[in-house]
Amino acid sequence: MADWTSLEVAKLVVQAAVPVVLAIVGFAIKSELMRRENVEWRSRIQVEWRLRLFEEMATDLNKLYCAFNYVGGWRSMSPPDILTLKRKLDQNFHIYDFFWSQQFRQAYSILINACFEVNRGASASAVLRANLCRYKYAWLEGWQDSWDSMFVTETQRLRREEFNELYGNLMLQLRKDIGLNNNNYNYEEENGHEV
Repeated sequence: MADWTSLEVAKLVVQAAVPVVLAIVGFAIKSELMRRENVEWRSRIQVEWRLRLFEEMATDLNKLYCAFNYVGGWRSMSPPDILTLKRKLDQNFHIYDFFWSQQFRQAYSILINACFEVNRGASASAVLRANLCRYKYAWLEGWQDSWDSMFVTETQRLRREEFNELYGNLMLQLRKDIGLNNNNYNYEEENGHEV
């Protein structure tokens, strides 16, 4: 053994080091793969929750769409029904707002604040920024005079074009939150509205 050359010692050291280096590299690769898998898992769970939450809100958002576009079942919704709809949407949204991106939360708040005049004081309910004349005409004999106070004035009401733009932005943010990032998608064209 005393006759070993430095070359033989170097070979022996390299042979012993290769498994150690491979183990370190393998551990680093495994750690990175596990980290990526955890990120993907968290992202998938977040999207699944967002989809579930949106399913709860989708019908109500569609009713809101009908109420401010005067289409579908809007004639069957009284002003108190629409205010109740707002409260239900707000409840579902605010309970789980931490699941949504900042952009989605902002788009929701902008839409709701455009549809309703809110923060009118502690004892005052929100009022609709919808077309009072259309609702009165739709309800005819069933209209209750007390409902007049549930609307803003004609000059303060939300126009359909404005609503559709805000609603489209909310849907765009929703698509981004659930990972449907089709940049060629245009909500208004898709839904037959003029651009």
